[in-house]
This record gives sequence, C-alpha cells and structure tokens, in this order.
Amino acid sequence: MKVGLIVPLLFGFILFPGFSFSQETSWGNKPSTAVVNPAVRSPFSKVLSLRGEWDFIKENAARYRLFVGEFISGNRSYDWSHAEKIHVPAPWEVEGIGDPGPGIAWDADWDRGFWDLKHVYMGRAVYRKIVNIPADWNGQIWLKVGGVRSEAYFWVNSQRAAYVNNYCGTEKFNITSFVQPGQKTEITAMVRNDVPSRKGLWAANHRFGGFYRDIELEETPNIWIDDVWVQSDLAKKSALVHIDLDQIPSASSVKGSLDIAIKTLEGKILADQKIPLVSGKNSYTADCSVPQCRFWTPEDPALYLANVDLKDQNGKTIHGWTARFGLRKLEVRGKNFYLNGKPCFLRGGGDHNYDCHWIIEPPDRARFVEHMKIYKAAGFNFMRHHTHCPLPEYFEAADEMGILLMPELPYYHDTCCEGFVFDPLRDLKELYYNYRRYVSFAVYSGGNEGYLGSPIDKKMYQWVRKHDPDRLVLHQDGGNNLPENSDFSTGPIKPWTSGEVNPDRPFIAHEYLNLAIKMNPFLEPRFTGVRVSPISIQKYKDLLNECGLSSEWGKACLAASRKLQAYYQKQGLESARLDPYCDGYAFWSIVDASIPQGSTVAAQGYLNSFWEVRENGLPPEKFHQFNGPTALLLKTDLDLPIVEKKSMIDAQFRISHFGAKDLPGGSLRWKIRTDKNILAAGDLPFESVKCGYVGLLAQTKIAAPKVESPVHAKLEVEIAGSDLRNDWNLWIFPVRAKKSLSGTVVSKDLLPWFEKYYTDVVPYGDKRMKPDDLLIASDRSAEREKGIQEGRPILCLNGTSKTHNVKLGWWGIGTQVGTAMADHSVFGDFPKSPWMDELWFRMIRSGAPDMRIKEKLGSWDPLIVGEGRESYYLYLGQARMGKAKVLSAFALDLMQENPETLALLDRLINYARSPDFDPKVKREP
Repeated sequence: MKVGLIVPLLFGFILFPGFSFSQETSWGNKPSTAVVNPAVRSPFSKVLSLRGEWDFIKENAARYRLFVGEFISGNRSYDWSHAEKIHVPAPWEVEGIGDPGPGIAWDADWDRGFWDLKHVYMGRAVYRKIVNIPADWNGQIWLKVGGVRSEAYFWVNSQRAAYVNNYCGTEKFNITSFVQPGQKTEITAMVRNDVPSRKGLWAANHRFGGFYRDIELEETPNIWIDDVWVQSDLAKKSALVHIDLDQIPSASSVKGSLDIAIKTLEGKILADQKIPLVSGKNSYTADCSVPQCRFWTPEDPALYLANVDLKDQNGKTIHGWTARFGLRKLEVRGKNFYLNGKPCFLRGGGDHNYDCHWIIEPPDRARFVEHMKIYKAAGFNFMRHHTHCPLPEYFEAADEMGILLMPELPYYHDTCCEGFVFDPLRDLKELYYNYRRYVSFAVYSGGNEGYLGSPIDKKMYQWVRKHDPDRLVLHQDGGNNLPENSDFSTGPIKPWTSGEVNPDRPFIAHEYLNLAIKMNPFLEPRFTGVRVSPISIQKYKDLLNECGLSSEWGKACLAASRKLQAYYQKQGLESARLDPYCDGYAFWSIVDASIPQGSTVAAQGYLNSFWEVRENGLPPEKFHQFNGPTALLLKTDLDLPIVEKKSMIDAQFRISHFGAKDLPGGSLRWKIRTDKNILAAGDLPFESVKCGYVGLLAQTKIAAPKVESPVHAKLEVEIAGSDLRNDWNLWIFPVRAKKSLSGTVVSKDLLPWFEKYYTDVVPYGDKRMKPDDLLIASDRSAEREKGIQEGRPILCLNGTSKTHNVKLGWWGIGTQVGTAMADHSVFGDFPKSPWMDELWFRMIRSGAPDMRIKEKLGSWDPLIVGEGRESYYLYLGQARMGKAKVLSAFALDLMQENPETLALLDRLINYARSPDFDPKVKREP
C-alpha cells in the first residue's frame, strides 16, 4: 500500500467516534427513567410532543459529528437544503428510506428468518426538528426519548445533549442549559442501525433503524416528581404509592407536601393522604387503604388512578403525576400459581410483535386493545415475548384488557442477540425501573432456552425477590430453570401423557403446539407496507399446474390444512388441560411469524399475519370453549371417536376450572346429534367444583346409537344454566355383515384377506371369472397388468407404509399439510367431510406419490389429494388405461379391520362396479 493512502484512512478512524461497537458513556447528560405518551397524565404536567415531520439526511451522515459541538473541527454549519421529510415515530424503512433487498437479521444465525423488504438501509442518518420552547417554561426542560434502534446521539442547539442505546427503557435528559424559553430550538440526532442493538427479537428478521416511539419535551419545576409507581398490599387492601422526587442542586427545599388521591377512572376519590416533605428526603411511600377496591384479574381488570400533586408551603400545586394501576398478587404456592389468593392457570401464547407494514408493531395503544380483544375472546390470559420486551403502549393495553405479560431479556441461551456487552443484570434492572408501573407485567424471564450461567442467575433471582416480590421469575423459558433461579419451570413443547411431567413446583408448556401449515398465498396483495410478501400467488399457481391440479384443488387443500391445524390446536390444549399437574402453556404462536421453509413459508399461529382468524379455522368463541377459565373436557376408552352401533362408550366428562368463583353443583347435559337429529341424550348430576380443580366431573357409559348407514355426529356437552360447553366429533357405523363380492375377482396375493371380510370371493383366473368382472389387485401383481390388457374395471390397492401421515410438522413442514377429498360419488354415503379429519387417521399413510413426477405417476383424475411442503400428493385417483378403467389407492391403507376402513372399501368396490365409474382422464398403461 502507498504511504499516501494510509494517512487519510488513519485520519478517518480518528475523526469518526462511534466506529467501535462499544456503548458511548461520555456523551451529553446523564439519562434517567421517563414515561412517554402515557395512557393518563396529570393536568399539572407540561409536555410538548415532537411527533410528526422531521428533516432527514442519510448521505454524509457519518460526518455530522465533525460539524457540531466541541470537536476537532469546531462548531460548523450543516447543509440541510436537500433534506428529506420523515415521520417520527416510525422505522425509517417504513418511511421509504433505503433500497429493496433482504432484511439483515440478528446474530442468532441458528434461529432467524429473512424478510425481503421494499426498503433496507444500514448505516447512519441525521434527524432535525426545529421547535419553539414555550415562553412560560421557566423550570427544568427535558428531552424524553421513547425508543430508537440502535443508538442515537442528540444535540440541542449544537450542544451534546444525549446518547441513547438501551434495551427497553424510556429515557429523559436535562437540556435546560441548552435552550431559551420563548425561542426556537434546534434538536438534532444522529441515528445508527449498523451497531449492535439490545432490543432482541425485533431484529430477528431485520435490524431496522430510527425512532419507533414518540419523542417529547417536558418542563418541570426545579423540584419535581421524578417517578410514581404503585405496589399492591392485598392483605390490607392497600395501594402502596411509591414516589421519587428530584431537584437541581441549587434548588432550595420545598416546605410543602405530597397530596395523594386514589381515584376510580371516572374520578371518584376512594382514598387520600397528605405527606409533609422532609428536607433531604427524595423517596416517599404512601400506604393508601382502599377497602372497597376490586382486585385486578384477567376476568375483571379493575384499574385505578393514583393522583400525586407536589405542593409548596402555600398549598399551590407546582407539579403533578398521575399513575394508572391495578391491585393484584401473583405467587407460587407449592405446585400451583395463585392470583389474588385463588388458583390460576396461565393460558398463554407467544406474541412476537411483528407487523407486516411496520416491521414491528407501531406504538398504538388502541390498536393493541383491538388485537387483545381477539386474544381475550379466544380465552388467553397470558403472553410471552420471546427475547424482547414489547412497547409500553402494549403493557397499557394489557392493563386494560386483563392479560398477564412475560417480557424477556435479549439473550438466547447465554448469547446476546446482537454483539452488545453481556450484562443481564443491567437489563433486568432497566426492565424493572421502566415497567414496574404496569399491573400486567407479571413475570421476569432472562431469555430463551438456555442458561446465563452462575452465579449471575442467582443474583438476578435474588435481586427481583428483594426489589419486586409481587412478580415471578423464570430464568429462561425452556431453559435451565432451577429452584435457586426460578419460581417455576417449563415443560414439553408437544402433547404428553397426563401425569408424565410432575415437578415439585408449577410448570407451563414451553412454545406449545408449533403446528406448521403453509402461509396463505392469497394474502400477497395485502402486503402494502415495507415488507414484501413472503408468498406468491403465481408461485402457488405454478406448482398446481406442475402437478396437474385445478385451482379448486389448491383451495381445497388450503382449507384442509386450516382444518387440520384447528383440530390439533384443540386436541393439544385439551390434552394439557386434562393434566392436573400442568399450570399453563405458551401456545406457539398467537400470530404467524412466517418462517421460511424450503420454497414456502410456515404459518403456525392461531391468527394469520394480519390478526385474523383463518378461514376454516377456529373462531374465538369456539377456541374459548377449551381455552377459557373453565373447560369441559372428555376422556373415553376409544383410540379414535369411531364406533359401531354395538359399542359402549365409557365417557368421562372432566373439567379444568379456574373461574373467578367456585362452580356450584348442577346438571351436566350431553347429547349425540347430527345436523338434523338428536340420536341420544342424558343428564348427569355433579357436585360443586372448587376453583383450581382439574379432574372428573361426571361419568357414564353411552350406548352407540343405532344407525342404518354411517353418520357423522357430534358429542356435545354443557352445564345447564351456563355458557360452558364443548363438543367433539363422533362417527357411528352400523354393524357390518360380510358383503358379497359377486361380480368381482381378486388377485391371489389379496385373496386371504378378502375371504375374511367378504363372501363369494373368486380368485383371478378362476373358471367363474367373467370378462366384465371388477378386478381387485395389488399394484405390482401380474393380475393387474393382465386386467388392464383385458380392459376390465380395476380397483388397485397399492402397498402402504406402516407410518401414519396425519400429523402436521413441528415448526417445520413435512409431507402432510392437509388432505382434501373430492365431492364425488366414489365415496357413496361414507360420512366424509371435504378434508382429512380423525375419520381418516388410521388410513392415511406416508409414501403417497409426488404429483410433480409425471414420468412415474402419470396422469390421474384426483379424488383424494394431500399437500406437503414442496408438492401435492395423490392418495386416490382414477384413470382410463386403454379400455380398462382403474381406481387406484396410494398410501391409503384399506385392508384393516376397523369400521371406517371396511365401510370405505365397500363403497369403493360398489363405485367401481357401477355405471358411475367412468374416468375421463386417459393415460398410458
């Protein structure tokens, strides 16, 4: 390298501080905890919002630090003549900054997905806002920053004022010496997203940049209320109002008081108290008895206001703070959670706070409330936030809606989500000081699926126990949760046998039910924000064309996948509710996280990416039946809900009751009904049920109703006089007598099986064989080939695997996403639906042929089609081969001794012997 090139490079490194990924500690004034854009404010607070348009420059932004403030080049002007306008708050990608490209993900490369974005910009940018400081602001003036990713350097009137790079907090900075009331003030910030962020999961898909929450200016007197938060004392029905004061060093002591009033949201005063100020004392606690208060619960999220006025010696209010709060206590007793002294079951989900338009969810409390209405309608009372902390607006909405929250520190195992300094105790304290004010904040979690190490795990646990004993601690969700670092543990991610997991303290199922189906391609046009749709309608159509399938088949398979996912959601949550040792779950996930899977994208949420219930999924009122505070459950002696009319069903009606009150004794009503008729019914008395009880409610033996032909019914149950109910599928078959195979011949390899279940069985080649007899043959038998040459009708039973293919992939997608059935006479009166459900679980097997591979499979008129990750698969099809008509079953085990298999086989044989058997698709033999 030439010497002449070395000097500029060295000079560049010297002149551009911030090149290092270490946090700046000597820039501007010291920060302190703040609140931005709260749900309620005191009428005595003076705030100026800086929401709205700012000037914005990204070109040459790295040089800005040379031109402002006390540095080598001194204080120089900066050219804003070509600045763009950008809105705050919003990630700058949302505002059109950057070029199309893939998102740049966090450091956890073993677990991250990539989003294509319409705008990607990694680097530095400069924001500027000119504001008028009100002329009557004669006290202390504060700059309050709601949130930035990753870091921001602030100047106020060209003076270094603030540096922000934090995990979850809102910070304020004293800028009094930099501004002049009544005059214009220039606020400038250089923001970088190319340095490590402490935000966590938000950056799993892209390290966005910019101010994602509000920025405000606030004026306080020289002695001010710095923070207010309320703690519960349920034993005394008291609100402990903690108040922190602060003052500038030159301020003289106020010989006044703190006036505290506890009010309803409507303004009715329930308690008040006056505390005289004590010279030199900055922290006060008011113990306000509120005997008539309601405790906060998910079912009754009662909120109150703590109004704190700082008054001088003349009784004049000089500053005020209004805090919204609720009174509640979450604790562990033995093996159970208790909320306000009553057993509590955490019906939780994983909320990732992704947003298709904004990358992360915007700071909109009303929007969060609307989303949480769906969560609550579906029965959820708890949310886990994987390696991140949601916005304060989210907590405020959860306070209102009654949802307990578990934010997490940004650590995946013992790894920082990005390359910031490892210091989980620092982050834990930041979480505490910023979020202790929210009653919905219920559990601390140190991260995800690992162990932060010792002794830091014990130090963190002991710190919370000392400073915040009303909340619980989980070291890491799915991690190394020990008695010395956690209040409870986490359990299986998949359904388990009841009683199999029995720790000596509560457990919740970790990331429970990762039931992956494909993301709906027809959502593509709705991706109108910064995120490019990860799915494509054209790609979806191309695959259908490649497989020779119509759009109707594609839509049918989409509907089948949603139905199958809904089945396993219900089955999985009911399985957890049946276990008396289980104390909750974190259903995974609430909203689709859209995980790339080969050439497709997985959708494993209860709701799609736009907070909508899936078409053909479970609406919230149905989901609530098994996910609400009280769930009616069923346990029978059946492997599947399929019976013959001679059968007796041993029905154990169970209950998981975590309602607000004990359930009085009453009558449990059950009935078996079709769409048109009630086939059987009964009433069962039950004793009163205490809150927290999980077990048998009533039991009976039900005789399978008599039917002349197969029927699909529902077993419905309800508690008389209440809205508690649930239902389950039940298929009922008449007792089958041996059927005649007259007019049919069977290949020799299948002969022994057919002779067990049919009469008049004639082997192929027998002298009784007629030219137009139906041939039932295995796929590789010589008889099949002869039958094709003879031009006879053929039912071909291909060999099947022993492996069932009826389950969805766990997070990943396999060869079963959903299987659809044609509306066709081939099935006769077989009680099928348009999609695979439990009726098919003993028949559908792995190994179905890939419909893309035409040279091996050929062309067929499909009758049962399944979808997998990369293709579609044929389970039943028909075709004309020369003069022969062939009905062929693939990976469909039709040679079993159970009611549904024999019934289906009977109907396939009937169809293949009938005039309706007339395939239109022609193919080579």
